[in-house]
Amino acid sequence: MPVVRKVTAVWARQIADLLERRGRPVDPILRDVGLSRVEIAAPEARIAFAKHAALIAAAAEHLGDPCFGLHFGASLDPLDAGAIGYLAANSPTLRAAVENYLKYLATTTEGFRARVIPEGRQIRVIIEAADGDMKLSEQCYEFALASSINLCRFVVGRRIVPLLVEMKHPRKAHFAEFRQYFGAAVVFGADDYAIALDQAILATPCRSADPRLFRIVKAHCDDLLGKSRTATDFREEGENLVGGLLPTGTATTAHVAATLGMSERTLSRRLSGEGVTFRAIVEQQRRSMAFNYLNDPAIRPTQIAYLLGYSEPSAFSHAFRRWTGQSPAEYRAKGFGSPSPAH
Repeated sequence: MPVVRKVTAVWARQIADLLERRGRPVDPILRDVGLSRVEIAAPEARIAFAKHAALIAAAAEHLGDPCFGLHFGASLDPLDAGAIGYLAANSPTLRAAVENYLKYLATTTEGFRARVIPEGRQIRVIIEAADGDMKLSEQCYEFALASSINLCRFVVGRRIVPLLVEMKHPRKAHFAEFRQYFGAAVVFGADDYAIALDQAILATPCRSADPRLFRIVKAHCDDLLGKSRTATDFREEGENLVGGLLPTGTATTAHVAATLGMSERTLSRRLSGEGVTFRAIVEQQRRSMAFNYLNDPAIRPTQIAYLLGYSEPSAFSHAFRRWTGQSPAEYRAKGFGSPSPAH
């Protein structure tokens, strides 16, 4: 039975209120996406993420706003997200706020996953659907990226401007609205949904950080995260953490276990119960990311080695030959394409 990924209903309630203020027929719109007012009414209500995404697209259509996702994401109060919003706001710096928000993302939405890739003097925060088979609207992705920058600006109390914003889908119009909001170039038709931030900006202090409140809210988020995990979610969360940590050289059992709030022994036992080892997860993530990087001619093999957490390029070459029976250079010389297994 497939996992039904959930999201807080707070945004659905706000969209319903907005539609009502604009004189639109709220109940039929909700019904068309499989929701009802009763289902989204409770403060702690969670709904299927697919219905949340469909409602964002429906609101754009009924309001005649081709940039609804952008406008709605930019208008949010991050504290409405609950504990995770307060955790970010009370983190000491913007870097800590981003890291905490991504760590506890599942407490507010299970529909998206995010990973951070350091690239020299910048980091790229890549956002993707947690379920590869889930087809999300362009409005939903635009909402996600707009609300991410909105959160950054909220916690530091000033206009944070990214270096670059990338959207995978194409657009034919309204480019100026995106440029005006983000304050940076927005590339449509890119390889990822991503935001690039200058590392220096991440040191900006959060404007109202309270260490005492932070500790209280973090404990609550730890509890929420524990309750929200399923076996499938747990393995996936481990995979996401490893993928984000590989470039930093900290994708170790000890680091991942500490991040998940458990001992190394507990982490190994949980993974073993799902028929996988930590070492296998690291291997799988390296292999998957290696092909993605090699399909980008702008990234040199030596850079790929370090992005995957190898201490030497030769170690990456040896691993790649073991996976495929060919070297990274040979793979590229054949014109990329799909990876072939080693014989």
